[in-house]
Amino acid sequence: MIGDVDSFECGVPWGVLRIEGVGSGSPTPELDIDHAMTAATDGCLLVSVVHHDIGRLAVSITRRDAPDGFVRMFSGELTAPELLVEVGDVVGDDFAYRYPVSTDPVTVAVFADDWAEATEICLVISDVSL
Repeated sequence: MIGDVDSFECGVPWGVLRIEGVGSGSPTPELDIDHAMTAATDGCLLVSVVHHDIGRLAVSITRRDAPDGFVRMFSGELTAPELLVEVGDVVGDDFAYRYPVSTDPVTVAVFADDWAEATEICLVISDVSL
């Protein structure tokens, strides 16, 4: 994929991926998958993904363009006062990766291979820098 910044594969406890603007102080949103597969506050986004008991999740971070056939799960802004975006499990105990960004707020779009039980996630963060 053109513009790839990073990618990783992991088992996700509770089947919830967290994308958070570091330093936002924003509360973690409540995710109710009976109503939506994402939940967001101004600085934190949760996305329902495959549970680690079922399979592993592949995550790619790119500056542009999700793969063909992926569905948009979220598009919006997250506050990131420390100019970092953290991608991790819901509590950050199992994995957490930090990516520098050049703006606050930062525009984030999340795409998935399957909206109901994503095994692949593409995070489009146009302002990510390495």
